[in-house]
Amino acid sequence: MQYLGFFLVVVAMATVVFGFLQRAKMKKILAAPFRKTAEANNPQSADAKGMISVEGAIGLQQPFIAPMSGRPCVYYEIEIQREVKKYVTTENGTKEQKNKSNVHTENGGAYFLINDGSGPVSVDARKDVTASDLVKSFEQGTAATSGDVIFGQHQVNIKPHFGEGVALGLMAVEKIIPAEGNLFAMGKLANGAIGRPDGMLGKLLISTKGRDKLVGSTKRNMIIGFASAGLSLAIGLPVSIFADAPVDSCANMVDAPKNGACSARVSNKEGDTKTWKVATAGSYSFKVTPTGTNKLLRLWPDLTVSNGKSKWHKEGDENGVTLTAKFEPGDYTINVKEAVEGHTDNISGGLGYSLEITSAGGAAPATSGAAPKAVAAGVAK
Repeated sequence: MQYLGFFLVVVAMATVVFGFLQRAKMKKILAAPFRKTAEANNPQSADAKGMISVEGAIGLQQPFIAPMSGRPCVYYEIEIQREVKKYVTTENGTKEQKNKSNVHTENGGAYFLINDGSGPVSVDARKDVTASDLVKSFEQGTAATSGDVIFGQHQVNIKPHFGEGVALGLMAVEKIIPAEGNLFAMGKLANGAIGRPDGMLGKLLISTKGRDKLVGSTKRNMIIGFASAGLSLAIGLPVSIFADAPVDSCANMVDAPKNGACSARVSNKEGDTKTWKVATAGSYSFKVTPTGTNKLLRLWPDLTVSNGKSKWHKEGDENGVTLTAKFEPGDYTINVKEAVEGHTDNISGGLGYSLEITSAGGAAPATSGAAPKAVAAGVAK
């Protein structure tokens, strides 16, 4: 439950940031002077930074066509993704994985007019635009994976796939703001047109919603963000503080742990090391059992117990390993690693095992195979 609390706190942080971003956006829209389109041709109608906003019917002076769909528009965005399939080897066998990644993005805009009936004003959407309410105008998949690929009426050069796996194909999506209807625009008035504001992050804002609806939706998103943050924090903070922390059954092991076997994983050649304390002298038995379902791929455990002066060592096979010996009070380390060199390098996600320590009485009983012996630390056994 404590992890759930931490997760909710992270969610609260993310949603409060979202809320503040929406609040900042709303404040910018409200702060920019909202003018008639004819008035917007006068530089004095903008604020001190040149910011201004207008709303009206779209008018194209010259045709501007979305490259894939061929539809008239004032702005478009294109995204092309490539799907890749690969096979990974795990302790449970070979599995197929598919993923998609962006291999091409582009956008473009027009120099057009907005007119609310009082007279037109020019809008320059050719660079640095944030567009709301884009509509999907084109979608096409192809088995081609690289080279000069044609989507609709548009040819795009896609670089070859050099990573892991086999490329399966490409998917292209085009979204536009059509060259029709009404449009809200907010930006800097300069050189007779409304365009991108100054600064590295400055962008022209255009939206088919209109100013009032855009302010309303932005305010709604802000409220949702802050409300979600408050709810997540109200639940997550007390849970993360007062809920029981997750119990690592492999931690703080003393003698023969009452909670039984613990689970862990080996992910590199050094193996996985646990600490163990002997409070009561006696014989103890260590049983390491691989958890993988594929016997050819699962862990072949190499088990070593050491107190820095002496160590007890035994190798197992695909069925696991059991080591039984007598131990005096003190602090020990238990290391479980893969007996076959290089095997962990080929297994995705590592190799799982369970470790069980039980009391074997006052004397070490006989074990199958060569009995483990205490040897000087650092001497291979």
